[in-house]
Amino acid sequence: MDVGGWLRSLGLGKYEGIFRENHIALKLSPPDAAKAGKQFQRALSVARQEQAKSWELRAAISLARLWRDQGKVQQAHELLAPVYGWYTEGFDTRDPKEAKALLEELQT
Repeated sequence: MDVGGWLRSLGLGKYEGIFRENHIALKLSPPDAAKAGKQFQRALSVARQEQAKSWELRAAISLARLWRDQGKVQQAHELLAPVYGWYTEGFDTRDPKEAKALLEELQT
């Protein structure tokens, strides 16, 4: 099932745009960055409410990237590390790979 179908099946179709957005431009203007941050935080909230760990990881990666780009490196690490820490398998899939690489970057 695709993202839209999954969200619609949960009655959350209005959040499809939030979940589809996983990458943002590295240099957003401040209003766009603020809006993106709010959208990623909403995505995190919805994923947590629905106990959708893979979507929570995806939203955490996006918000952590935004915070990294804003110089909030420690906050980004503190957000992403526990979400990634829940994973016990699937480390060869895209999102866990991206999370691991980002965490390594944030530690340096």
